Amino acid sequence: MELKNYFSPVSLEKPGNHFLADKAIFCRNITIHTPDIGIGNLSEYQIAIIGIPEDRNAKIKGSAAAPDHVRNNLYKLYRVNPVLKIIDLGNLIPGNSIQDTYYALRDIVLELKDKVSAEMGDSPAALKGDQEALEAMRSLGYSAAEARDALRKIPNDIESGSDRLRAALKLLGK
Repeated sequence: MELKNYFSPVSLEKPGNHFLADKAIFCRNITIHTPDIGIGNLSEYQIAIIGIPEDRNAKIKGSAAAPDHVRNNLYKLYRVNPVLKIIDLGNLIPGNSIQDTYYALRDIVLELKDKVSAEMGDSPAALKGDQEALEAMRSLGYSAAEARDALRKIPNDIESGSDRLRAALKLLGK
């Protein structure tokens, strides 16, 4: 499945925020699918943002403009945990019918389900340790799904990346 065929790239002006330093704004945490930057390896991300510019069946007309309005304000917020990897895939291209849009969204969610790992309950240290361990396990030939499944079984009190990697490899029999 080619996700790029389902999305229009994001094309917003650079958000201006006179109160925060450029490095402190939220959009610094986000890889944004633009006309110049494609959709990369989704297993590197914990969260995917999808805009759905759809007015059909909406109780509030004008809802189709909402994704870009939300982005304009979201990107101006203060940055969260810099370890958290987020991708903005852009806006879903509406189908010929509302049902086509629903089916496309279903297909996208099913595609992302095993590729994007959103474990918001983890502590920042465990999240950082998991990222390091995930990258190491991927370099050893494990798929992102195998690595994430093994890391999910590791107790969160094991926080260092090397300890989490050791425990995950032990679970996998290496």
